[in-house]
Order: sequence, then structure tokens, then C-alpha cells
Amino acid sequence: MFEIPRKEWQFTVKGWTFGIGCSPGWLMFDFGWETSPPTIGLTLPFLNFWIERDDTDYRVKPWQWGWSLFRLTIWKTEFRLDVDLNLWGIGITCLEIDDFGIYFGPLNIQIETNKMFDVAFPDVPTLRLFFPPDRSV
Repeated sequence: MFEIPRKEWQFTVKGWTFGIGCSPGWLMFDFGWETSPPTIGLTLPFLNFWIERDDTDYRVKPWQWGWSLFRLTIWKTEFRLDVDLNLWGIGITCLEIDDFGIYFGPLNIQIETNKMFDVAFPDVPTLRLFFPPDRSV
């Protein structure tokens, strides 16, 4: 699969980390608190911007405030309806060509190809159409 390389830069000023990333993008504004301090992000075509407190510790396990409500897989593409109480966004994002998201508040639809279509999600209603015969769940 064709993959666009991603590049990120970040710098710290007075206890705040500012980040800039290059990826396909599109348009989204989000506010999240997946790890310790909150993060604010803006995604534009080919640019992602974010700001967070410098004391973010990514070794800390993220808060488990997200759930998948429903999954549909068609061949190797997965459509998933998620609710994430710790990430509120509005817009459309595409950080990789095979990873696309539509966000409306805490609800989001994830569309991923060749990623987790053959992974079982216990307790999540899943409908599989044209599942590849060389895979199992």
C-alpha cells in the first residue's frame, strides 16, 4: 500500500509543548485529555498543530474513556463507530492514507484499511462482509 511519510517537529516554551506535523490532514479541531494534561489540536490540509503541557507523561496508561459501539468490515476495510469521552473533535481527519476519521463531539467514525479488520473486539457488534478467506478472527 502507498504510504505518505509523516514528519513531526515540536518545541517547548515556558512549560508548553507546541507541535507541528505534516500528514494528509483535512480539517478538524479537537480537545483531548487522553493522558495527564489536556491537548488542543488543529488539523489543516497537510498540517497538524497541537499544544499541550510539557509535563505530559506518555508512559502513563491512557484513561479508558473510549468504546467501540459497532463495527462493519468489508474485505480488509473496517468502519467503526466509536465514542471517546476524552477526545472531543469536530471535523474530518486523515493522518495516513489508510486511516480516516469523521468526528462530531465525542462520536467518531473510523475508516481503516489493512489495519485491524481481522482482530476480534469482544462485546462489540460486528458485521463482516466478504471477509478474506486466508484470515481468521
